[in-house]
Amino acid sequence: MRSALLKELAEVAEHVEELRKRREAQWRDISEWLMPMRGIYEGQDGAGVIASRGKGLLNREGTRALKVAATGMTGGMTPAALPWFRWSLRDDVQNERTGARAWLDTVEASINSVLRACGFYQAIHACNMEFLAFGPLLLFQDNSQGALCRFESCTVGTWAVALDADGGLDTVVRRLKLTARQMEQRFGRDRLTPATVKLLETNKGHERVEVVHVVRPRTERQHGRIDARNMPFASYMYEATGADDVLSESGYHEMPYFFAAYDDTLDLYGSAPGDDCLPDVKQLQELEKQKLVGLQKVINPPTRKPASFKQRLNVNPGGENAVSGGDPHGIGPLYEVRIDLNQVREEIATVVDRIRQTTMASYFADMPLELRPKDMTYGEYLERKRERLQLMGPSLEAYEAKVLTPVIFRTFALLDRAGMLPPPPDALGEVAVVDISYISPLAQALRQTGAESTRALLMDVMQLAEADPGVLDKVDMDQAVDELAKGIGAPGRVVRSDEDVAALRQQRDEAKAREAQAQEAITAMQGLAKVAGTRTGPGTLAHDLAGGGA
Repeated sequence: MRSALLKELAEVAEHVEELRKRREAQWRDISEWLMPMRGIYEGQDGAGVIASRGKGLLNREGTRALKVAATGMTGGMTPAALPWFRWSLRDDVQNERTGARAWLDTVEASINSVLRACGFYQAIHACNMEFLAFGPLLLFQDNSQGALCRFESCTVGTWAVALDADGGLDTVVRRLKLTARQMEQRFGRDRLTPATVKLLETNKGHERVEVVHVVRPRTERQHGRIDARNMPFASYMYEATGADDVLSESGYHEMPYFFAAYDDTLDLYGSAPGDDCLPDVKQLQELEKQKLVGLQKVINPPTRKPASFKQRLNVNPGGENAVSGGDPHGIGPLYEVRIDLNQVREEIATVVDRIRQTTMASYFADMPLELRPKDMTYGEYLERKRERLQLMGPSLEAYEAKVLTPVIFRTFALLDRAGMLPPPPDALGEVAVVDISYISPLAQALRQTGAESTRALLMDVMQLAEADPGVLDKVDMDQAVDELAKGIGAPGRVVRSDEDVAALRQQRDEAKAREAQAQEAITAMQGLAKVAGTRTGPGTLAHDLAGGGA
């Protein structure tokens, strides 16, 4: 008999998955026509179904366009080789304290190191393809003893979610396949169903078994305890069929799943460019079929022949067929084939262009900076690029808030609990609230950054200063340097804090004051020497003041 807990979890899973099914028909279509390598649905085996998809596609421009867009989004939002987020303190005064920026840089580098080592960049790229093709994405950041954590992209059809009152992720139900051997290693043989144990006993331990993972907030727990069953988020795993109880019950300090939808105006799971371009992709296949039929008719047109030639016609290249000299109905084309292939090609090109526009592929393959016209300034180039990317702005801002920001904070929390972060400097005090700003190429192109606006202001002020130098008094140059450094994502350690700058300037002012005093003393002595008289021989005042000896 099933336990009460397992019965409750199964009912939750059934309910949440039922709400998802209204989107599945469209997702299946997108998988078939656009993303053969993504999406696994009920009753499907991953490897088998993927091998059978897309065989009838004559033109895979839809798939290529989505891959281009996803690659551009990954490289534009989260480039592995470039800094794409900046870790800072919410209090600007704390940011300027000695040691603050160096500590922030160290934390930032530690987070980046974990992201690179734990598969974040591979997983987020797969998520981006799902985001643009299907609408929703689900990223999983599980705990891992070997490398602190691991990231995994969850494909559509294998998971369902429910949101809380604030629109945040509340419940996740995910179906995954584990081998019987993996389940024995992870949960112990005594927790497995008889069917799974039989696989192990008959040397079929590498057969895959469906396991359900449910994560939701824990409503009852003993506060102050830190064991797995008292963490804020409960985690349950159970076999999909034949189970009497759960395989495991554990927990997470933070929600380990991250969910976002491209456009969730009408539906929880949202819609995406993949939905919009699906009709064009289907039309493209029909045009390709028509083009191929036309080419076949031109190359091998239908023919007419006398009935006496039935089953005796040699249509091979160079084939000879004997005909009666007086037969007016010899071998010949049945009708004249006239096909304007250029017109078909133009229509195909038009549809392909629409697909590239709809999937955003053309936006990411926009005019390179080095090829911009000579009369176009850098600011104009950024503005034009920004205008073309504005359609993605709201979706990408939600993507930052619901995926990237919680990933960074959870990674920070994992590092902190593992004791892998240096303590903050004493100058920050006991309370320091951190913020994350995004400085990736796409983030800067989508919004007017502080660096761009500050740079534009300085250029205008310098022009005005040629007419009236007094306008420079209106600009706080120290703060301008801080804004430029923050906007372009310069490492904090390259810009001195206000405290260090004040100390450096004080030292410089004191050195100048000492130098001025020394110069004044020399000038005074030279004046005294001149007053003492014109005689400058040994023993005179002038000689002694000038440093002469006996």
